[in-house]
Amino acid sequence: MISSRGGRKASGERLAQSVVDELTEEIRAANWLEGTNLGSEAELLQRFGVGRNVLREATRMLEQQGIATMRMGRSGGLVISKPQATTTAHALEMFLSSRNVSSEHVLEAKREVELTCVRLAARRITPAGAARLRTAVAAEQQTPKDQLRQVGSNNVHIVIAEITDNPALLLFIEALTHLSVNYVAQQHAEHDAEPTFAAHARIAEAVACGDAELAVREMTAHLDQLDAAILGTKPPSAGPHRPAGR
Repeated sequence: MISSRGGRKASGERLAQSVVDELTEEIRAANWLEGTNLGSEAELLQRFGVGRNVLREATRMLEQQGIATMRMGRSGGLVISKPQATTTAHALEMFLSSRNVSSEHVLEAKREVELTCVRLAARRITPAGAARLRTAVAAEQQTPKDQLRQVGSNNVHIVIAEITDNPALLLFIEALTHLSVNYVAQQHAEHDAEPTFAAHARIAEAVACGDAELAVREMTAHLDQLDAAILGTKPPSAGPHRPAGR
Protein backbone atom coordinates (compact mmCIF):
# COMPACT_ATOMS: atom_id res chain seq x y z
CA MET A 1 0.00 0.00 0.00
CA ILE A 2 1.27 3.46 -0.90
CA SER A 3 1.10 6.24 1.69
CA SER A 4 2.40 9.77 1.98
CA ARG A 5 5.57 10.49 3.96
CA GLY A 6 5.51 12.07 7.35
CA GLY A 7 1.76 11.53 7.75
CA ARG A 8 0.98 14.28 5.25
CA LYS A 9 -1.59 13.66 2.60
CA ALA A 10 0.15 13.33 -0.75
CA SER A 11 -1.32 14.90 -3.84
CA GLY A 12 -3.09 12.68 -6.37
CA GLU A 13 -0.27 13.27 -8.85
CA ARG A 14 2.39 12.25 -6.34
CA LEU A 15 0.47 9.11 -5.41
CA ALA A 16 -0.01 8.24 -9.08
CA GLN A 17 3.73 8.62 -9.68
CA SER A 18 4.43 6.32 -6.75
CA VAL A 19 2.17 3.69 -8.30
CA VAL A 20 3.94 4.15 -11.65
CA ASP A 21 7.37 3.78 -10.03
CA GLU A 22 6.43 0.57 -8.22
CA LEU A 23 4.77 -0.99 -11.27
CA THR A 24 7.71 -0.03 -13.47
CA GLU A 25 10.08 -1.84 -11.12
CA GLU A 26 7.79 -4.87 -11.21
CA ILE A 27 7.78 -4.79 -15.02
CA ARG A 28 11.59 -4.65 -15.09
CA ALA A 29 11.77 -7.56 -12.65
CA ALA A 30 9.53 -9.54 -15.00
CA ASN A 31 12.12 -8.96 -17.77
CA TRP A 32 9.56 -6.84 -19.62
CA LEU A 33 7.55 -9.93 -20.60
CA GLU A 34 5.05 -8.45 -23.00
CA GLY A 35 1.45 -9.54 -22.37
CA THR A 36 1.91 -10.25 -18.64
CA ASN A 37 -1.19 -9.20 -16.69
CA LEU A 38 -0.31 -7.16 -13.60
CA GLY A 39 -3.84 -7.31 -12.18
CA SER A 40 -7.33 -6.01 -12.74
CA GLU A 41 -8.35 -2.48 -11.75
CA ALA A 42 -10.06 -3.83 -8.62
CA GLU A 43 -6.98 -5.85 -7.65
CA LEU A 44 -4.65 -2.90 -8.16
CA LEU A 45 -6.93 -0.59 -6.16
CA GLN A 46 -6.80 -3.00 -3.24
CA ARG A 47 -3.09 -3.62 -3.58
CA PHE A 48 -2.03 0.05 -3.61
CA GLY A 49 -4.80 1.41 -1.41
CA VAL A 50 -5.41 4.43 -3.63
CA GLY A 51 -8.53 5.91 -5.15
CA ARG A 52 -9.84 5.06 -8.59
CA ASN A 53 -8.83 8.47 -9.97
CA VAL A 54 -5.24 8.03 -8.76
CA LEU A 55 -4.97 4.56 -10.29
CA ARG A 56 -6.41 5.75 -13.59
CA GLU A 57 -3.93 8.62 -13.66
CA ALA A 58 -1.11 6.13 -13.03
CA THR A 59 -2.48 3.92 -15.83
CA ARG A 60 -2.60 6.92 -18.16
CA MET A 61 1.05 7.71 -17.39
CA LEU A 62 2.11 4.11 -18.06
CA GLU A 63 0.17 4.03 -21.33
CA GLN A 64 1.67 7.35 -22.40
CA GLN A 65 5.14 5.89 -21.87
CA GLY A 66 4.17 2.73 -23.75
CA ILE A 67 4.99 0.58 -20.71
CA ALA A 68 1.57 -0.97 -20.07
CA THR A 69 -2.02 -0.69 -21.16
CA MET A 70 -5.31 -1.30 -19.37
CA ARG A 71 -7.52 -3.84 -21.10
CA MET A 72 -11.19 -3.90 -20.26
CA GLY A 73 -13.48 -6.91 -19.90
CA ARG A 74 -13.70 -9.97 -17.67
CA SER A 75 -10.18 -11.16 -18.57
CA GLY A 76 -8.77 -7.66 -18.72
CA GLY A 77 -6.29 -5.86 -16.52
CA LEU A 78 -3.08 -3.85 -16.70
CA VAL A 79 -0.95 -5.62 -19.30
CA ILE A 80 2.77 -5.13 -19.96
CA SER A 81 3.64 -3.70 -23.36
CA LYS A 82 6.92 -2.63 -24.93
CA PRO A 83 7.52 1.05 -25.67
CA GLN A 84 7.82 1.78 -29.37
CA ALA A 85 11.04 3.47 -30.46
CA THR A 86 9.08 6.25 -32.18
CA THR A 87 7.18 7.10 -28.98
CA THR A 88 10.34 7.14 -26.90
CA ALA A 89 12.21 9.16 -29.53
CA HIS A 90 9.41 11.73 -29.53
CA ALA A 91 9.66 12.03 -25.74
CA LEU A 92 13.44 12.54 -26.06
CA GLU A 93 12.86 15.10 -28.80
CA MET A 94 10.42 17.03 -26.57
CA PHE A 95 12.86 16.85 -23.64
CA LEU A 96 15.70 18.30 -25.70
CA SER A 97 13.44 20.98 -27.17
CA SER A 98 12.29 22.00 -23.70
CA ARG A 99 15.94 22.45 -22.68
CA ASN A 100 16.49 24.84 -25.62
CA VAL A 101 19.18 22.65 -27.11
CA SER A 102 20.84 24.61 -29.91
CA SER A 103 20.98 23.57 -33.56
CA GLU A 104 24.78 23.37 -33.22
CA HIS A 105 24.46 20.84 -30.39
CA VAL A 106 21.88 18.78 -32.28
CA LEU A 107 23.97 18.67 -35.45
CA GLU A 108 27.14 17.83 -33.54
CA ALA A 109 25.41 14.90 -31.83
CA LYS A 110 23.73 13.85 -35.07
CA ARG A 111 27.06 13.70 -36.89
CA GLU A 112 28.67 11.42 -34.32
CA VAL A 113 25.70 9.05 -34.16
CA GLU A 114 25.12 9.01 -37.93
CA LEU A 115 28.73 8.10 -38.69
CA THR A 116 28.61 5.29 -36.14
CA CYS A 117 25.37 4.04 -37.72
CA VAL A 118 26.64 3.86 -41.31
CA ARG A 119 29.83 2.16 -40.18
CA LEU A 120 27.93 -0.49 -38.23
CA ALA A 121 25.21 -0.88 -40.85
CA ALA A 122 27.77 -1.51 -43.58
CA ARG A 123 29.41 -4.18 -41.43
CA ARG A 124 26.11 -5.85 -40.52
CA ILE A 125 24.29 -5.54 -43.83
CA THR A 126 22.32 -8.56 -45.06
CA PRO A 127 20.63 -9.17 -48.42
CA ALA A 128 17.30 -8.32 -46.80
CA GLY A 129 18.75 -5.13 -45.33
CA ALA A 130 20.20 -4.09 -48.68
CA ALA A 131 16.83 -4.66 -50.35
CA ARG A 132 15.11 -2.65 -47.59
CA LEU A 133 17.52 0.24 -48.10
CA ARG A 134 17.05 0.33 -51.86
CA THR A 135 13.28 0.21 -51.45
CA ALA A 136 13.47 3.13 -49.00
CA VAL A 137 15.55 5.17 -51.43
CA ALA A 138 13.07 4.57 -54.25
CA ALA A 139 10.10 5.40 -52.02
CA GLU A 140 11.74 8.51 -50.59
CA GLN A 141 12.30 9.91 -54.07
CA GLN A 142 8.52 9.86 -54.62
CA THR A 143 7.84 12.06 -51.57
CA PRO A 144 5.35 14.88 -52.34
CA LYS A 145 6.68 18.40 -51.78
CA ASP A 146 4.35 19.08 -48.87
CA GLN A 147 5.70 16.01 -47.03
CA LEU A 148 9.43 16.66 -47.43
CA ARG A 149 9.80 17.76 -43.80
CA GLN A 150 7.97 14.72 -42.46
CA VAL A 151 10.08 11.86 -41.12
CA GLY A 152 8.49 8.63 -42.31
CA SER A 153 9.36 4.95 -42.20
CA ASN A 154 11.33 5.23 -45.46
CA ASN A 155 13.66 7.94 -44.19
CA VAL A 156 17.09 6.61 -45.17
CA HIS A 157 18.75 7.74 -41.93
CA ILE A 158 16.24 5.77 -39.87
CA VAL A 159 16.41 2.68 -42.10
CA ILE A 160 20.20 2.66 -41.76
CA ALA A 161 19.83 2.89 -37.97
CA GLU A 162 17.41 -0.06 -38.06
CA ILE A 163 19.99 -2.10 -39.98
CA THR A 164 22.55 -1.62 -37.19
CA ASP A 165 20.25 -3.76 -35.02
CA ASN A 166 21.06 -1.42 -32.13
CA PRO A 167 17.89 -0.05 -30.47
CA ALA A 168 19.81 2.73 -28.69
CA LEU A 169 21.19 4.07 -31.97
CA LEU A 170 17.74 3.89 -33.56
CA LEU A 171 16.27 5.88 -30.68
CA PHE A 172 18.90 8.61 -30.96
CA ILE A 173 18.67 8.80 -34.74
CA GLU A 174 14.87 9.13 -34.67
CA ALA A 175 14.99 11.93 -32.10
CA LEU A 176 17.88 13.80 -33.74
CA THR A 177 16.38 13.47 -37.22
CA HIS A 178 13.07 14.94 -36.07
CA LEU A 179 14.89 17.77 -34.30
CA SER A 180 17.14 18.62 -37.26
CA VAL A 181 14.18 18.70 -39.66
CA ASN A 182 12.66 21.47 -37.54
CA TYR A 183 15.59 23.71 -38.47
CA VAL A 184 14.98 23.40 -42.24
CA ALA A 185 12.43 25.76 -43.80
CA GLN A 186 9.95 24.29 -46.29
CA GLN A 187 11.33 26.32 -49.18
CA HIS A 188 14.84 25.06 -48.47
CA ALA A 189 13.58 21.49 -48.19
CA GLU A 190 12.00 21.79 -51.64
CA HIS A 191 15.08 23.45 -53.15
CA ASP A 192 17.46 20.83 -51.72
CA ALA A 193 15.24 17.78 -52.27
CA GLU A 194 16.99 16.48 -55.38
CA PRO A 195 20.58 16.70 -54.05
CA THR A 196 19.42 15.29 -50.69
CA PHE A 197 17.82 12.28 -52.36
CA ALA A 198 20.94 11.77 -54.47
CA ALA A 199 23.13 11.88 -51.35
CA HIS A 200 20.85 9.40 -49.61
CA ALA A 201 21.06 7.08 -52.62
CA ARG A 202 24.87 7.15 -52.55
CA ILE A 203 25.00 6.52 -48.80
CA ALA A 204 22.48 3.70 -49.04
CA GLU A 205 24.31 2.01 -51.90
CA ALA A 206 27.62 2.15 -50.04
CA VAL A 207 25.97 0.56 -46.99
CA ALA A 208 24.16 -2.01 -49.14
CA CYS A 209 27.50 -3.02 -50.68
CA GLY A 210 29.14 -3.30 -47.26
CA ASP A 211 31.62 -0.51 -48.02
CA ALA A 212 31.96 1.12 -44.59
CA GLU A 213 34.73 3.50 -45.66
CA LEU A 214 32.73 4.89 -48.56
CA ALA A 215 29.53 5.02 -46.50
CA VAL A 216 31.28 7.13 -43.85
CA ARG A 217 32.72 9.43 -46.53
CA GLU A 218 29.35 9.89 -48.23
CA MET A 219 27.56 10.48 -44.94
CA THR A 220 30.19 13.03 -43.90
CA ALA A 221 29.70 14.96 -47.14
CA HIS A 222 25.92 14.84 -46.69
CA LEU A 223 26.14 16.09 -43.09
CA ASP A 224 28.48 18.89 -44.22
CA GLN A 225 25.76 20.02 -46.62
CA LEU A 226 23.14 19.81 -43.86
CA ASP A 227 25.30 21.90 -41.53
CA ALA A 228 25.76 24.46 -44.29
CA ALA A 229 22.01 24.68 -44.90
CA ILE A 230 21.11 25.05 -41.22
CA LEU A 231 24.09 26.95 -39.80
CA GLY A 232 25.10 28.90 -42.88
CA THR A 233 28.58 27.43 -42.93
CA LYS A 234 30.51 26.65 -46.10
CA PRO A 235 30.88 22.90 -46.70
CA PRO A 236 34.39 21.65 -47.51
CA SER A 237 35.14 20.78 -51.11
CA ALA A 238 34.28 17.18 -51.91
CA GLY A 239 36.30 14.92 -54.14
CA PRO A 240 34.86 12.81 -56.93
CA HIS A 241 32.43 10.08 -55.83
CA ARG A 242 33.82 6.55 -55.96
CA PRO A 243 31.34 3.81 -56.93
CA ALA A 244 30.35 1.57 -54.03
CA GLY A 245 32.14 -1.73 -53.72
CA ARG A 246 35.22 -0.59 -55.64
